[in-house]
Amino acid sequence: MKAKYLFVLIFSSLTFPLFADSKFEGKWTAVCRADASQYSQETVVYSGNSATLTLLGANDPKCKNVWLKATMTTTLNVGAGFSQGDIEVHPVDFIFSKVLFSFYDSAVIAHLNNSQYCGYSDWALGAEKDVTGRTCDGKPMPKSGEGVYDIAAVHGDKLYGGKRDFEFNGTSPEKRPAELDRSRPFVKRGM
Repeated sequence: MKAKYLFVLIFSSLTFPLFADSKFEGKWTAVCRADASQYSQETVVYSGNSATLTLLGANDPKCKNVWLKATMTTTLNVGAGFSQGDIEVHPVDFIFSKVLFSFYDSAVIAHLNNSQYCGYSDWALGAEKDVTGRTCDGKPMPKSGEGVYDIAAVHGDKLYGGKRDFEFNGTSPEKRPAELDRSRPFVKRGM
């Protein structure tokens, strides 16, 4: 069911490729990509020392038929840059403030309400629910103050986050990704 896919979609692919430098302010979007039998697209809006990540879950390869919107707001802590080949990379700590979910598929809504997804039984089409710190389908959502530890860099017109794996999954500063994920660039779409 899509609810189980939701957790995997959000937290296995979660990337926050932004850091506190005014030239990076604005809206950055990744291409719509396939994740198992679904599709997803990430957009990050960076302003000052905060970032908002929006993840769309969709049923089509252009991410136009959206069934899920997850919005995560964070504050940023940025470390000094270091060289990785021809790119200056920065360690970035993203500290969660809030995690919001909204759904746009009536069949999904019925399932979520029946299963009391995230402890709620009153999900409605398009209505946001705050799931910060809740347990959703047996999986804990980030609490306010919890962090994701990443690296980030801009190269040309592309913005990159860290490449995650089992060892370097971003769950602690010690597990911060060690290399950039160049397969998933974000492109600037405006201010």
